[in-house]
Amino acid sequence: MVSAASTVLANPALTTLVAGPGLGRSPAAQQLMPHIVAFAGALVLDADALYLLASDPALVQAVACRAHPTLLTPHPGEARHLHGAAPTDRVQWALGLAQRYQCWVALKGCGTVIASASGRWWINPTGNAALSGPGMGDVLAGMVGALLAQGLAPELALSLSVWLHGAAADACVQEGVGPVGLTAGELIGAIRRQINQRFVSHSDLGATAVGI
Repeated sequence: MVSAASTVLANPALTTLVAGPGLGRSPAAQQLMPHIVAFAGALVLDADALYLLASDPALVQAVACRAHPTLLTPHPGEARHLHGAAPTDRVQWALGLAQRYQCWVALKGCGTVIASASGRWWINPTGNAALSGPGMGDVLAGMVGALLAQGLAPELALSLSVWLHGAAADACVQEGVGPVGLTAGELIGAIRRQINQRFVSHSDLGATAVGI
């Protein structure tokens, strides 16, 4: 939790990196971005990393040329920085981002759009207004990174994370916890319950995941 960024990036065991939440937009953060983009593994960019990426054409080109999977999880404000003016068609907006950065994109919002550089896209059916609260996007980025680190393909890791993130928020509302006042910390527990209820075989207490 307190390791220097240079120490983390130099770890040969590191296979997946999530960058952006809490990063800030200082000159030090900007100087770190080329090292983040050069990481030889799956990379999830969110929050401040997206703003820093959009402000540097060299980074844009470097991301588009990465040999390893890249996943972006912008909300509409971040997506405007990445793409310029916001098109009225959110599907085309997400596809445009995916193609420009040669990556997978989750354009968050009411009906989060998931898109790939190959032209495939989906609209997620789960979620509610509670997910607009502080830290909710950080939870999603962390989920994507966790599933990537466990070996899921990028497309599946992103779509499953978005679906679970929304399903957990929906379950909280059904239980009377939200949408008003639901916190990111409360959502994490709800996500854990969704995974155990929907994807873990109860005949195997060793937690064998099924259907993922």
